[in-house]
Amino acid sequence: MIWCLVTELEVKTFAEKSVKMPAFTGYLARGLALNILNRIDPALSQDLHEPNALKPYSVTPLYFRSTKKHADGYQLDPSTPCILKIRFLDDRIAKSALDFFSSNESLMIYDSHFKVASLTIRTEDFSKVQDARRFRLLFDTPTHLSKIGSKFDQLFPEPNVIFPHLMRVWDACMADKFGKETHEKYKAWTEKSMTVSGYDLRTLTVTGKSMKIGFVGWCAYRIDEEGRGDSGFSLVTNKLAKFAEYSNIGMERTAGFGVARYYL
Repeated sequence: MIWCLVTELEVKTFAEKSVKMPAFTGYLARGLALNILNRIDPALSQDLHEPNALKPYSVTPLYFRSTKKHADGYQLDPSTPCILKIRFLDDRIAKSALDFFSSNESLMIYDSHFKVASLTIRTEDFSKVQDARRFRLLFDTPTHLSKIGSKFDQLFPEPNVIFPHLMRVWDACMADKFGKETHEKYKAWTEKSMTVSGYDLRTLTVTGKSMKIGFVGWCAYRIDEEGRGDSGFSLVTNKLAKFAEYSNIGMERTAGFGVARYYL
C-alpha cells in the first residue's frame, strides 16, 4: 500500500470591515472553497457539487475573533485574522486552489473584501505514523455518521463505524485503493480487535436550513494485542486516524463537520 500525500492550505485574511458571521461557519467555508475552485476550473467545481459522492476535500469552519455575540452569530473583529483551512485529497484540486491565490489578493465574504495576508501549506507523510495500540481522536466540530437502516444518525464514535468509514473516504478520494475485499476484512477486524477505552463527549446542535446534531469531545481507542498480528490493520488504523485530520469524519465533511485531531 502506497500512502499518498494529502495537503492542507491555510489562508489567513483580514476583513476590510466588521462582518456579522453565523454561529456555525462551516457552510460559509465550503462556499468559499467551491467559489475559489469555480473561478479557476468551473468543470471541476461542478464535479464537486455532485450529490451522493464522497468529495476529495474538506474544510474547517472559519477561525476568527469576535467583538460581540448575537443570538444567531458573532460580530467579526477586523483587526484580527480570519482563517480558512481547506484540505485536499487530490493534487489536481490543490493545484487549482494555489493557482487562484497566485492571481487573487482577496476573498469576498458576503459584501466584504477579506485581504489575503498569508498562505501556509502543510502536507502529511503517512510513512511516519507509529503503530500505536492506544490513541485518541479529538472531535473539534459536531460529528455525525449515517446509520444503515435508520433515519437517525450515529452519535457515538464506535471503532467499527469510524475507521471503516475513513477507509471508504480514502478509497473514494485517493489514488491508491484498499479495495472492497480489504474493506470487508478490515471492518470485521475492527469489530473483533478494537474497543473504546474512554471518552468525554457531548452533543451540539447546529441550526440553519435544517437542524444537525453531532458529538464533540474526545474518544480513546485500544487495539487488542492479538489484533496487532500479520494483518497490518493496527498500523492502518493509526494512519487512517491521522488521515482524519485532513478528510474530516462522517456526514457533511465538506461543510466543516467532523473536524478531528489524532493524539497518542
